[in-house]
Amino acid sequence: TTNIGFLYNLVCSDAFIRGDVDTGFIHQHHDEIFRLRQDDREYAEPLAASAQLDLVQHKGALEGKQACDSNSPWHIKDSYGMPVPIYPLRIQGTECKVSPAPETDISNTKTVETDLGFELFTPKGHFLCHRIEADMQIDDTDPEQNSLKAPMNGTIVAVQAELNTEVSEGDTLLIMEAMKMEHKVIAPADGRVTEFYFQEGDIVDGGIELLAFEAVTG
Repeated sequence: TTNIGFLYNLVCSDAFIRGDVDTGFIHQHHDEIFRLRQDDREYAEPLAASAQLDLVQHKGALEGKQACDSNSPWHIKDSYGMPVPIYPLRIQGTECKVSPAPETDISNTKTVETDLGFELFTPKGHFLCHRIEADMQIDDTDPEQNSLKAPMNGTIVAVQAELNTEVSEGDTLLIMEAMKMEHKVIAPADGRVTEFYFQEGDIVDGGIELLAFEAVTG
């Protein structure tokens, strides 16, 4: 895990380009730097959809070359004759469903595949995109699921709850990436988060407390 995406967004931000930089720069321009604005998501969604389609088609082409019958149609991934595919993705921590459009131009966009999805380096910034796998209704609960600590070294990829806003038991509070897997930190009871000790993009050590939670009593 690196901070290349953060640095890329930093130098691409309008405020940085204007030279509007002081000691409170990151705090003042947080949503712009981390591409959390609605306009950022609307810009990134069609690019992410086309990038995902390219990755799927590339994988299909490789499978076709390695197959016994390279002309087999089973390796075609362009949805020819079928409805346009819908890809569930998490872009900058926000879940969405996107469909590729033929008119979307990604020639100026660099796609870097990762274990959980891909990163987009665009003319307007860097966007972290994670694939959302289908819910197979597998019960993977364990005694540590209600822990508010990092299970191991990893990176915070999404803060899902708002400070001092009531949440219900089982709600996702934040998501971190560890050992090439996503780990959800969930609310152990009805209550609210009073403080997040880390923000999106932060690298954390295993076992460290991630947030302060106040349960509702009575």
